[in-house]
Formats: sequence, C-alpha cells, structure tokens
Amino acid sequence: MPAALLFPIMRSNPALIIPESSGISECMDRLAAQKRGVRPLSSYRFQFNAEFTFVQAKRLVGYLHALGVSHLYSSPILKARQGSQHGYDITDHNQLNPELGSYEEFTELVNELRNYGMGQVLDIVPNHMGIGFGANPWWKDVLANGRASEFAEFFDLDWYPLKPELRDKLLIPILATNMAPNSRRVTSSCCLIVTASMLLTMTRFCPSTRKQSPSFLIP
Repeated sequence: MPAALLFPIMRSNPALIIPESSGISECMDRLAAQKRGVRPLSSYRFQFNAEFTFVQAKRLVGYLHALGVSHLYSSPILKARQGSQHGYDITDHNQLNPELGSYEEFTELVNELRNYGMGQVLDIVPNHMGIGFGANPWWKDVLANGRASEFAEFFDLDWYPLKPELRDKLLIPILATNMAPNSRRVTSSCCLIVTASMLLTMTRFCPSTRKQSPSFLIP
C-alpha cells in the first residue's frame, strides 16, 4: 500500500478553516522556510539563575563559537519563584526573571549570538507553573475566586470530583515534612480544602511547617 495512504498529510483543507487559522498557518510556514538555514547543528545548555546571568553568558559566546556550537540552549528565563536554581517554577510568563538580568542585558546576549552567527533554543515551559510561596498571581486569583477566576482555565482543576462535598472546591495536598531518606514513605502530611473568599494559612493545619513556609498564604 502506498505510504501516502498509510500516513496522509495531516493538514486541514484551507477552504475549510477560518481566515485566522489560515493566516497563522501561512505565518508558521514562512517562519519555517526562513529558518531552514539556521537549524541547530550542535548546542550547549546554559542553566540560568541568580549565580549565572545574561552578562556572564554573553562572555562565553565567543568561546562556544570556537568550539563549533551553533546554538545556545537556554534554560527558562521567564519570571520564576525567587531564588529558583532551575527556572522551571515559573510564576509569570509575561516577564523576564529579574534575577537573571534586565531586558537590555538579554538583548545584548542575543546580539552577541547574532554577531557570531549563532542562534538560541529557548525553553519557555508552556505546560506548567510554580504555585508555592504565594508568588504566582494567577494561582492566587484562582484560590480567591474559584471557578469565577479569569485564570481558572489555565490550570488542570477537577471541579467535579467523585465526592459531592468537594465539588467547586480545591483539595490541596501538602507535605508537612520531607520524605524520609531512601524511603517512599511520607513522614507527615496534611490537606487544605479551599473555597472561594477564604483566608487561611497553612500553619493552622500544619504547625510543623511554621518555620519552613511562613509565606505560604491562601488569599
């Protein structure tokens, strides 16, 4: 059987899609065509955090180019929880992480890459966020307003669980202490049942976390 029948081209008929979708498709096709000449041949990953910033990365671009690196593979650079060492606990997808440097410093890094004919592969983490320590405004709004929050659909929340008493509520499991070394057994834990317009602190339910997470607030 011809391969075309086994694996048909997965593209919508342009006559059947709305103009907006058609425009996006054409734009992506143009971008793909333009970037064919700068496909990554070899990459080197930078782990950005407060100890390794855009300024420090810029100083290494020439060295990486001399090694034959074509693209900088960048860890997440969007705003994450304060002090994050990895950047995957993003709290705001609309801002650069100020601990990594300013927008101007990031622009200088990009320009330096261009000077050497290099590109950048950026991990934008579109599928998850960090919600701890009260640093995520979207999550705080969901806790305060429940399903009425304009950000509720950004999170995978089950508003209709099996137990009727938990419908339209959030059941949040929290570890009061770390897991025991070399063991999968949790030493202690607790849960919060959150409804809209509640003001609770985790320490009311988990006194052992009072020293560990004093800033964990549920608006």
